[in-house]
Amino acid sequence: MQDNYQEKINKAVELHKSKKFAEAKVIYLDLININPIDYLPFFLIGSLEIDLEDYESAIHYLNTSLENNSEYIDTYFNLGFCFTMTNRYEEAIQSYEKAIKLKNFNIKNDEHLRVIRKLARTFVEVGDTEKGIKLYKEILESYPDNLYIYYLLHDLKAIRLDKPLKSRIKKIIKQKKIFYTQVVYSNFLLAKYEREEKNYRNEFVYLKKAHDVIFENNRKQYSKITNFYVNQLSDLKESYLKDYEFKDKIQQRNLIKPIFIVGLPRSGSTLLEKILVEGDENLIAGEETAIMHTLFNQVMLGETYKSNIDNILQSIIIHYERRGLLNFEDKKCFTDKSLENFFCLGWIKKLFPNSVIINIKRDPLASMVSIFRSNLFNSTWTHRVDDICKYIEKYYQILELWEHEYKIPIYHIYYENLIENFDQETKKLFKYAGLKWHKNLKQLNINKKIVSKTQSMIQVREPIYDKVNTEYMELAKFFEKDAENYEWFQKMVKKVN
Repeated sequence: MQDNYQEKINKAVELHKSKKFAEAKVIYLDLININPIDYLPFFLIGSLEIDLEDYESAIHYLNTSLENNSEYIDTYFNLGFCFTMTNRYEEAIQSYEKAIKLKNFNIKNDEHLRVIRKLARTFVEVGDTEKGIKLYKEILESYPDNLYIYYLLHDLKAIRLDKPLKSRIKKIIKQKKIFYTQVVYSNFLLAKYEREEKNYRNEFVYLKKAHDVIFENNRKQYSKITNFYVNQLSDLKESYLKDYEFKDKIQQRNLIKPIFIVGLPRSGSTLLEKILVEGDENLIAGEETAIMHTLFNQVMLGETYKSNIDNILQSIIIHYERRGLLNFEDKKCFTDKSLENFFCLGWIKKLFPNSVIINIKRDPLASMVSIFRSNLFNSTWTHRVDDICKYIEKYYQILELWEHEYKIPIYHIYYENLIENFDQETKKLFKYAGLKWHKNLKQLNINKKIVSKTQSMIQVREPIYDKVNTEYMELAKFFEKDAENYEWFQKMVKKVN
């Protein structure tokens, strides 16, 4: 009996790994019927529901798993993830805190380390940086050579990059056995040191080394996805069906007005989203949902997506609902600042006819420098200078096509204008978006309700200054030779001259 039970578990797990979710779920449910007091089938089906992005169902099964076994740390981790994805941050923190209080918790265990690291990050995301810093420092006590933690603490202004730390970094990377991520963060840290010393050429060299290591360790995957973005997805005549009409729930969809923010990374989109959410209590910040990637993934498969477009768009609606961002029965609406959504603005308008699309622009060299100074690990095109140039070129070309050939209305706002003419620019923006402007918008950085899961989670809580920082121009000089062959750069130079 026990052998057969274990065989079923093994079979279900293999089906789950192979993304045969329906078949795996049938077996998990059968296992629950056979042994309703075993925590494992409940945990596994909860994990499956996470893969399906049905977070409420996942929470139900994971809670039941905890009733059967309150000592399994991965259950708390998965629960915390579900609560984060549905914007229930207090409950997420509670789950992670329960996990690190378990009697078998051991920070030296890699699986346990990821829980305390996730708790630290969640504290930072919700603005409780002191608690996040404290936990990161606890991690360093057990992992004194973890350069990623040094990198995070520096960003949190909790450590200084002095000469002793620089020497320590160089000593760490001379170790015989070293993970490639250690090499990556050693170079990012040394680049920060050179930036503080205003040695911008050296900063560029270290940054390039960091990105080269990231790219080379992910070359096949990164090349494939980057090629998809700049070629297949950029071909709007192939990836967009202009005359298609989406008829499901059309009356309900016409009544809502979500706001989609697009642009290049590091252009001020997080700040912009927080300003908008501050203007309407019924507007939920979705941040970077990546929900439209449901469509991207199908387009990547080729022509077959066109015959299945109804189901694809219906599933996108369901994903927004499951994330707690969309509810047709109340007046709440959402923002989505998944910047890559500029590839599918026509589809967004078919899904949400009254949606507001805002494109935030910034000096492209400023964005380029900030992208290169950051580790946007999951953005495949951000690790080689030429890929960044190509992506920026596609960004401008595609926005031009949506706006002028396909007549998609886009509100353009310039980051530099937003900073230097805050009240004037936000009044115009709020009028366009149908939001109520108020004079305290500029105080959003002290609002404790702000949550940010992006690279800008720290900067968004700093004061909004009245002047744009132009320090990036010192590093931008080292990108100009690669950029000079691209139209976006030529237009920028012509405009300046």
